[in-house]
Amino acid sequence: DTGYRVALEGNVLPPLKGDIRLDPFFLNKLDGFSTMAPMLFYLEGLKEAQERGSNDVRLQGPEDIALSVTSRSVTLLVDVKAQALVAHSAEIDYLDSDRPLVMVFPAKPLNHNRHYALAVLHATDVHGNLISPTLGMKSLLSGQDDKVYRDRRERYENILIPALSIAAPWFSYERNPDGLQLLFDFQTISATSQLGPIRAVRDATLANIDGPEWGDWSKHVRTVTIVEGQCSRGALVARTVHAELDVPWFLGALGRREATLDVVAVSTSTPTTIGRAKFVVHIPCSLRAAAIKGTDAKELRAVMEYGHGLFYNRNEASDQFLLAMANANGYIITAMDWRGMSSFDLLMVVKVLMSTPKTFEAVRDNLIQGYANKLALQHFTRHGLLDLDWIRFKTGSNQHHSVPLYQGLHPPSIFYGISQGATELMDRSILAVSGTPFALILTRSLDFYFTRRYIGSWILGFVGPD
Repeated sequence: DTGYRVALEGNVLPPLKGDIRLDPFFLNKLDGFSTMAPMLFYLEGLKEAQERGSNDVRLQGPEDIALSVTSRSVTLLVDVKAQALVAHSAEIDYLDSDRPLVMVFPAKPLNHNRHYALAVLHATDVHGNLISPTLGMKSLLSGQDDKVYRDRRERYENILIPALSIAAPWFSYERNPDGLQLLFDFQTISATSQLGPIRAVRDATLANIDGPEWGDWSKHVRTVTIVEGQCSRGALVARTVHAELDVPWFLGALGRREATLDVVAVSTSTPTTIGRAKFVVHIPCSLRAAAIKGTDAKELRAVMEYGHGLFYNRNEASDQFLLAMANANGYIITAMDWRGMSSFDLLMVVKVLMSTPKTFEAVRDNLIQGYANKLALQHFTRHGLLDLDWIRFKTGSNQHHSVPLYQGLHPPSIFYGISQGATELMDRSILAVSGTPFALILTRSLDFYFTRRYIGSWILGFVGPD
């Protein structure tokens, strides 16, 4: 849709240890760059100047986003078409103190199919002297009569620098060319390229589940085991049901983490097969008390689907704090493994990073199938869960009908929220760490100390320190 394609040619990506090459073929399918990922760069001396904090013009972090569109910001993010500045934050990445980076994050997702540019202006070192422009900038704007430089220079002189000058009127390239130390532009990905696959699987999943051939959910849900709780002895959960349900399957192979989406199956809304996804239901003691007219009773207020954290699993829904909340408020809790980001997917991700990076597409596609599984669970919750014997605690028909369905989510909640669209399956969602890239969560969050300490050491053994 953008008229472009990402073109990472040859061996531009760093090799793994053993000279295993990172094949960019999956990235080269895309028609632009991410609307949410950070922009990375570095100029020698920026880290030291930022640490000293003596310069008025500096990197503006998340506490000072309002200053990122003023003359006090070293970095300027420009919407080239609108000739306007975009609010953002910029900070030093200290993950590798010997080879620091500057990370630039847009304050909100960039628009799809849009032309942007990132400029670095008036950056100074610890002594207050202007940092020299990069060698590439010097070569590009020096008037070299090389065709590649000439074509790019025309775009800079006729489009990028004029847009920057209008967006930031305090800057004049004619008066102070050395003040422009870095400038690069990029095209963001189209909505079709970025969200097309997940939306197509979402729509195909619901089309199959809502179709006449699917029928009643009672034909597609099977009980694995039921564990009765001891409410009289202070337990929080009266009944835990472990079960599985049928889901339309759009991966090319059933059960294999290396499988990618079947293009024909997705485009025709015809599943490759019917898969199975396991889930758990926790029914609190307060609901049992309401059914048998006991003490500490609570009427059913809602069903809450709980999404676990990165590389965890549905057992996280058994945490005591969550069960206590459900018991106190009359919530039924449901949970399912997030295929693609559960503990069962960790080895696949490690394998991608260590030896088979070309299979990264499978990680994304398994995530998409995982969202389809979650949609199936939500649909079942809306149209079948409360009619089952799982909810009964005495003879008679169930009295629970049409209660809200809530959702508590961990990363990547924005991606999942987009996949939901207008399904009308959820009444309310709580998003945690919304839009934060996996790379930042894994490397910086205290929740992933084990992942960094142990899994990271395995990867380092294959990738090497360089």
